[in-house]
Amino acid sequence: MSDGESVEAAKTLAGRAVPFVVYSGLGVEESHEAFSFGVTVMKPAESAEVVRVIREMIAGQQPRMTG
Repeated sequence: MSDGESVEAAKTLAGRAVPFVVYSGLGVEESHEAFSFGVTVMKPAESAEVVRVIREMIAGQQPRMTG
């Protein structure tokens, strides 16, 4: 997604209280505020890390973040 599309998607998900994951090379401080409602996984990350975060979210847990 381009930046504009992803910002709008994040706003929509946040407005509907739908959990989401942001996979980005930018830190939370550098990202649009809409992304602060999601869980950010920093690039680069192993696919297993992304899957772990999603599984923890599905289980209703607060994902533990690494590096």
